[in-house]
Amino acid sequence: MKCVVASGKHFNTFFEMLIAIYASNVAAAIGENPYQSANAIAAEIKGFRRDQYAALLGQEMVKAGIGKLADQRIDGCPGWENFAGIKALAQKALPLGTLLDRNEFVRRLTSEVYKCVGIRNKPKILRRFLDELKDVSQTIENPSSVTMYLPIPGHNSCFKISGRANALIFEDNTKSPIVIQVRSRQNELYDEEEIPLFETVQIQLYLLLYKSEKCYFRQQFGEETSSITILADEDRQQQILKKLETFALESLFNV
Repeated sequence: MKCVVASGKHFNTFFEMLIAIYASNVAAAIGENPYQSANAIAAEIKGFRRDQYAALLGQEMVKAGIGKLADQRIDGCPGWENFAGIKALAQKALPLGTLLDRNEFVRRLTSEVYKCVGIRNKPKILRRFLDELKDVSQTIENPSSVTMYLPIPGHNSCFKISGRANALIFEDNTKSPIVIQVRSRQNELYDEEEIPLFETVQIQLYLLLYKSEKCYFRQQFGEETSSITILADEDRQQQILKKLETFALESLFNV
């Protein structure tokens, strides 16, 4: 399967349509993210906006979600006392064009709140991890986004897959970067085989995007930390790209 990693200033002239997708959304597109559906990704690609479906969120359902989460009092969530802030998270929790039952809505809203808290904690976790690393000749925090182009068979169209790692490091005597990814956990630390599929999909794509052989993956739960080395898996990477092609053909081109 041929794909091209490039800066891509003029790559779009080769195709009638470029389909932009973030590496973090690929897992949902291929059905490996339980918190976001492939249909939602397809709707976004086709041009719908989340706020077009905000009316589907009855105020009663939003309040139910707030009441459920208020019992947990998750620290670090911006706008926690602000109904508008929770409503913004609620819109992200709602799959486009569908209505959820209350329990499903609350579960997804909880996921969005946890994600928000995790993003806020990332800089501190990253800084602590980078300070611990040894034998590093160069560190690049907040590296540039990288783009990969994946042609879709039988169509003059192409996926434009973009992603940005949390950091890159170069150890002594290495030419390719090592990808650094960090996660803030809200319940527990995971062993390597327990890492959620949607996270491993994103990591494998980052390894492909940055032409890297391994990722140092740091998790933190409270003051506990865990560091795991995840190696590039070419077979898995090709499987992901093949599934993304299938998503395009079935959900975007209705083949």
